[in-house]
Amino acid sequence: LPISTFILLSLFQLSSAAFDLNAKDNMILFWGQNSKSTDTSQQRLKYYCDPRNVDMVIISFISQFPFGSSSNAPTLNFANACDSSSSFNNGLLKCDEIAQDISYCQNLGIPILLSLGGSAGGESYGFDSDDEAAEFALTLWNLFGEGESNTRPFGDAVIDGFDLDIENKDQTGYPTLVSELRSYFKSSLKKYYISATPQCPYPDESLGDVLIQSDIDFALIQFYNNYCNIGTDYFNFDQWVQNIQNFNNKDIKLYLTLAAAESAASFGYVSSSIVAQTLDQISSYSSFGGVSLWDASQAYTNQENGLNFVQQVNAYLKSNQQSPSQPQSQSQPTISSDYSLDSTSTITPPSSSSFSPISTDS
Repeated sequence: LPISTFILLSLFQLSSAAFDLNAKDNMILFWGQNSKSTDTSQQRLKYYCDPRNVDMVIISFISQFPFGSSSNAPTLNFANACDSSSSFNNGLLKCDEIAQDISYCQNLGIPILLSLGGSAGGESYGFDSDDEAAEFALTLWNLFGEGESNTRPFGDAVIDGFDLDIENKDQTGYPTLVSELRSYFKSSLKKYYISATPQCPYPDESLGDVLIQSDIDFALIQFYNNYCNIGTDYFNFDQWVQNIQNFNNKDIKLYLTLAAAESAASFGYVSSSIVAQTLDQISSYSSFGGVSLWDASQAYTNQENGLNFVQQVNAYLKSNQQSPSQPQSQSQPTISSDYSLDSTSTITPPSSSSFSPISTDS
């Protein structure tokens, strides 16, 4: 390896540790959709926990809820990791290997969350009312938390929380879902997390309400497939920081969520060197929590100088936090002069643009 690469990798390996919500150098990886779409591009879950390259893994997705298309149970989709050849009578997948790997990763100090939504099933998920959302919170607790059910997809394994990757612009019920889940979490000594994965235009049309009304631990903001992508004049991490004052959780952590390879997004992938430059600009914010990548199948097959994309980005992320930095502050974020902000602090794209945000991943 080149000397510079070796030094960066060594720094990362020395600093790798279990997930700390208050840290500023966390690496979160989305797993389960095999967006690379080859037979070998997505390995089993434990593969990504073994090297301790990541601090948390988010399994994707519960793609249809509260009910599946052909049953009264939600639909799970984990691509090649678990299929319908093993399922319960109600149609729920029975994923014994994933169950084993959840426990394996947790024993290494790596929490595992389960994500709801995604772009592909946008018309197949959502709630008609707050009551329906409250009922589904109990379903989630019984199927994946510490509740009881005869049809638990991960058996005795208990996940560490839920992620909301809602992209259908229907916000009905999600604040109720979160509050009900929090009520179940309070009955346990176990630490649970709830995250949201909005797209970068602010406010997000699918998750704006839940961020303002609910206790969300961290937001994994997608800076690709949009005009506000990383590496553009309209990159708006600063704007998200500025609007934390409007959120229910004033201590929420914000993550830079990136496409992990060119084929992981329709557009918006950038090299690790651009990521490093961006981290220099935003990591001093006290609300900055780290980087999250879509997705595992892309990140681990995207190689440069002998390192996969997780290692490339993580090395910069960890070394950035070890080097002297500016005082951490939330006040007066510097927003590019290329932004046009209206009275609600919403970025207005260039007038010549007819841009419509899209998503190929989540």
